[in-house]
Amino acid sequence: MKLDDALQGVSSLAFDTAPIIYFVEANPTYDKLVTNIFNRVAAGVVEGWTSVISLSEVWCSRLSREEKIFRSGIGSFFSTVPTFTHLR
Repeated sequence: MKLDDALQGVSSLAFDTAPIIYFVEANPTYDKLVTNIFNRVAAGVVEGWTSVISLSEVWCSRLSREEKIFRSGIGSFFSTVPTFTHLR
């Protein structure tokens, strides 16, 4: 099944920790797929949701490695894209 087929009629997606980490780390196996999905969220085609727990896991994992690119780049994605919401 192709991604376009899988997401046909989908207006919102809930993200667990793994796809967020794949996106942040540009995982070679999943990067193309998750980047495509997050681009859809950024464009407002799909609304993205995640939990504070997932975001905390990602932040703690990445900040412990002190990767400046994460703090300046990917962090802004989650805080500025209006179609990506975290559950409180």
